[in-house]
Amino acid sequence: MAVGCRFRASPPNPTDLPEKRAVDAMTPILGAGDAMSRTLDEVFAAIARLPGDDGEKLRLRDRARRYHRACGCALGGAFLIIAILASVSGLALADPFRWRWVAIGIAGVVCAGFLGKAIGIGWARARLGLMHRLLVRRIAT
Repeated sequence: MAVGCRFRASPPNPTDLPEKRAVDAMTPILGAGDAMSRTLDEVFAAIARLPGDDGEKLRLRDRARRYHRACGCALGGAFLIIAILASVSGLALADPFRWRWVAIGIAGVVCAGFLGKAIGIGWARARLGLMHRLLVRRIAT
């Protein structure tokens, strides 16, 4: 997991976090934003309705927040490193050196970085949606 992502938004004000608010669990946390924010609001509301101790609820809220803030940098970086290694080894093994292979390698590295970032963000969105679905089922039972 990426530790210091410079593209990540600044951390929220601690007084705005749900565990610091009044007990009104149905109040939207992030307002009317994108679908990911609405899903996070629904996850927080489902967590508030869960029976159990506050420690478990806090861990679930932290996990949901981590999924919501995912930027895809870790997976993008992994794809980037693999693409750089593949490009360098491909250039080293190319029998007749051609400059077009350099351009193709650079384009491949850039595309791999973007692809990894997109997959990382999509994976986090899917995990947040799955978390919401599992919490709703857990409340229903």
